[in-house]
Amino acid sequence: MSKEQKLLSVFNHTTNSYKYYWWLAILSRMEKGKQFLSFQELSIEMIRLVWYPVIYYKISLGTQDQLSRHIKSLREILYLQDDISGEELEDKILNNLSNKYVRDITSDLCRYVPYRFIRPWHNDLRGTPDSEVNKLILKNQSIEKDLPYHIDKITDNIKIQGSWFDWISQNMEIIRNYTYYELYKYVESRNTNLSDISIKLFKPSNRSSLGVETKLWKDFSEYRPDVQSVFEKRRIKEIKKLSIDHFLPWSFVTHDEIWNLHPMEKHHNSSKSNSLASDKYLLDYSELQYDFMNFLFDKRKGEGVTSYCELLSMSLTDVKHVSRDQFTKVFKSE
Repeated sequence: MSKEQKLLSVFNHTTNSYKYYWWLAILSRMEKGKQFLSFQELSIEMIRLVWYPVIYYKISLGTQDQLSRHIKSLREILYLQDDISGEELEDKILNNLSNKYVRDITSDLCRYVPYRFIRPWHNDLRGTPDSEVNKLILKNQSIEKDLPYHIDKITDNIKIQGSWFDWISQNMEIIRNYTYYELYKYVESRNTNLSDISIKLFKPSNRSSLGVETKLWKDFSEYRPDVQSVFEKRRIKEIKKLSIDHFLPWSFVTHDEIWNLHPMEKHHNSSKSNSLASDKYLLDYSELQYDFMNFLFDKRKGEGVTSYCELLSMSLTDVKHVSRDQFTKVFKSE
């Protein structure tokens, strides 16, 4: 059986996400030219790779997936921000390995997956009790042919085997894209109501500075000095450090449509993080958007209003003449 066919068999009937992230962690470290990889560095790389899908984008990896549970525990133990960078995340973990709970998490991530991943290469393990699998794989790996890697339990590392090292190095992008495609199918089946899953498997790229939107809201506050922010109930004109926030967090919608943006105090924006706002704010928010939309029609020649057309499924003419009650009713239902 070819390497491609064998790799395909690894992801057949996968019931948790460990195998995907274990393999992606190997690919990530191999990209740096490494052939010897420690369990510790691979567990940290798995955490880096799964952080944004689980913590930032709130993707479910399945009700019984232990990887998600470990990641969420790590966030609580180390008081980590949802949007922490990969480098900061790795430093935090390395600097806290003296913490028993952190150490337990990193070791538990590699308790089974290094062995389970290469189980398809060990045909004689069918029917073997789970408690015996790891020992038999260690015992038989010297005689099994064409294993992707060998496990050294004394040092807790793996060595990528020569032919596999060459094959992976020569086909890195194809293999990585295939693995992400399989991961996408796995995640999609467990998040049927979630959009943009292919985007949410990765850390978000640099987002717009929202400079144009900030200028529009400032102009609106000059035009309507009485209008107030939704959460703080302060006149927008009086906010000294104005920040443009997403009412539905960017991590949920992954866009900067103008109907989802509103002004608020900068420090309040930071404290809000990427949590969903309470429904109690929805009426005030929809009315604020109605006033802002009409300002765009009247004073900005309709700049940005196509965003409302798409949201409300109305023509430009219908949106321009929609009543406040109709707008807020449709807006809230959307």
